[in-house]
Formats: sequence, structure tokens, C-alpha cells
Amino acid sequence: MTGADWGLLAAVFVLFLASAVLALAETAFTKVSRIRAIAMQEEGRRNASKLVRMLEEPARTLNSVLLGVLVCQFTAATLVGVIVERLGPLAVLAAPSWKSCCSSSSRRSRPRPTRSSTPSAPRCG
Repeated sequence: MTGADWGLLAAVFVLFLASAVLALAETAFTKVSRIRAIAMQEEGRRNASKLVRMLEEPARTLNSVLLGVLVCQFTAATLVGVIVERLGPLAVLAAPSWKSCCSSSSRRSRPRPTRSSTPSAPRCG
């Protein structure tokens, strides 16, 4: 790998971190209650009035955050494609370990069906 490849890899890492921070901001924004934000504003907390204004139009704020997440993820994916093209056959060996290391879908467990939703089979004997 050349110095340019390491630079691209560092950019992918930074974009991955930025995407994670924006995703955390989205989660925090959706979990905060408007009443709590108003209480923080009355306490005189810094930037609480901005939070109250953002909570008045949550779609506008969330759309901006989600756009940032998508831009980070698409840019990182493009840079990974450039790195893979440069590495050639070596990238084929690295791809399975990258997917198992960084894929969030492989860590999620499937929801189990509840007893009431599964039909009970007749018992024999």
C-alpha cells in the first residue's frame, strides 16, 4: 500500500467516525423531550433555546442530520471502492474480515416470535 492508500484509509476512518457521531446526535435528538428542553431553557442552560427551536420543527433538523450521515457513508463507500480497486486481489482476501468486523447487521439477532404468534402444532401421543 502506498501513502495515498493510507491517506484514503484514514479518510474512510474519519468519515466512519463522523457518521457515528451524527447517528448518535440523531438518537439523542429523538429521545429528548420538549418539556425537558423547556426546563433547561428556564434554568438558563446555554443553547437550550436553540434546542427548543429545533424541537419545534424536528423534521427539518432530522433531515439535515440524516443527510450528513448519508453523505459520510456514501463518500466512505466510494473511497473504499477506490482502495479495493488499487489493491486488486489482495482486497478479496481482506473483504470478508472487514465485513465481519464492521458490519452491524451481522451482530443483530433476529427477533424471536412470540408464543401467541406461532401456531401450535398438535401433539402426538
